[in-house]
Amino acid sequence: MTLVFDNLMSAVAFVLAFMLGHLGAHLLRSERLVLANALLFSIAFAFIASIETAITAILMAAYAAIFVRLDSQRWISAGVVPVTAIFIAGRIASDHSDLSLLFLPFIYIRTLGTIVWTWRYPKERFAPRDVFLSLLFFPTLPIGPIQFADRINVAALCTLPTTDDVAHGAKRVLIGIAKVAWFGPEITSQLGSRFAALDDGPFGILFKILALWAGLFNIYIMFSGYVDVAVGLCRFVGIQSRENFNRPWMARTIQEFWQRWHMSLVWVTNNLGYHPYVRRTGHRYLGIVLAFTFIGVWHAFTWNYLLWGFGHGVALAIFAWAQRHPRVRAIWARTQGYPALNLLLQGLGWFATMTYVSALSDFAAGELG
Repeated sequence: MTLVFDNLMSAVAFVLAFMLGHLGAHLLRSERLVLANALLFSIAFAFIASIETAITAILMAAYAAIFVRLDSQRWISAGVVPVTAIFIAGRIASDHSDLSLLFLPFIYIRTLGTIVWTWRYPKERFAPRDVFLSLLFFPTLPIGPIQFADRINVAALCTLPTTDDVAHGAKRVLIGIAKVAWFGPEITSQLGSRFAALDDGPFGILFKILALWAGLFNIYIMFSGYVDVAVGLCRFVGIQSRENFNRPWMARTIQEFWQRWHMSLVWVTNNLGYHPYVRRTGHRYLGIVLAFTFIGVWHAFTWNYLLWGFGHGVALAIFAWAQRHPRVRAIWARTQGYPALNLLLQGLGWFATMTYVSALSDFAAGELG
């Protein structure tokens, strides 16, 4: 965690330096702000934690930039296979040696997404320089949000941010640093152990559930803190970043949870993987399970994370089936006429969703597995 936080601080230093270069280039009346864009890359990779990470990121970005110039309908398999092979080899090497490949999952998913995007939308093909820039854009490189050259491109960086951009960016960066540096480590990380210490009494089950919830809440605080910093840094340079969270603790169903949690990853998986698979095969429910099993393995090459993704996929597939089943829909429609019953069912749905998601997260971390 300390290493990631050091990189977070490096990102802040990077943006401050980039802003100075951006302003300087503007004052020099460089229409394309070439000086600022050059500064972007040089400072960014000076702060990346390992030379292996920098080399991998540059190679993947260069590969994707070259790929978008090819006949994508013809070369799609030639693009996906080597990038995936690099990802798998890198994860295995990182697990069994001293090789350091930080942020490889995010580098991989954005490179893969760019290639598949080019295949699916050939008329919206990105310029190679925009692909290179978007894949190596440092504020979102370590931990997202996941986005492509439609938002992060040379044109977006060739305009000065507005006063509102700078103010909003500063606010988000400060909120994120507060979450990561103080609120997460000092408060939420302690809640789980405190509740777990009380699980031997008469209310042991209740405290166990509270401990599971506290673990998930700590993940949310830390993850959303890093994302706040990344989104704030994007606003600093005038880029409207995607959001990754939308009050996930309000989710009353497993489907609603994934509409609120890590939204950029779900958006990429749905649009570039799940929807094309369902259109081609018609296997809606199997597609959901496969998509989330992929998300699990993308997080980590462990049985726990594979089962974590599979568990989410099965729950989502069952929920999707229930939504389309006539009897289930009829029963749910009848409950709408009884506000108290409807409120009770929503409360039970919230309880079940939070407990299930928290238990899977705890299992993925290895504490139950």
